[in-house]
Amino acid sequence: RPGAWLDMLCFAAVPGGMPEPLSVSEETVREVLTGAGWTVTELTRTVYWGVAEATRTFLEKTGVQVEIDEAGRTQLPVWSVLAERA
Repeated sequence: RPGAWLDMLCFAAVPGGMPEPLSVSEETVREVLTGAGWTVTELTRTVYWGVAEATRTFLEKTGVQVEIDEAGRTQLPVWSVLAERA
């Protein structure tokens, strides 16, 4: 309905992030949401903290090199998006 709000997180297609098609560019986020009737009110890049051990096999298969902190957490770049239904 008009006036509804969308709060979304998705992997950012930037160096050090998840490979495509798991990640998307800022341009794609804006195009898809606008085309679906949303007005993007805020789009910022932030970090998603995950457990590296849980994704280690996947990361090794894809060859993705991500930062892992001293606590064993991944630091994956994501888009934080707020949008309002037009």
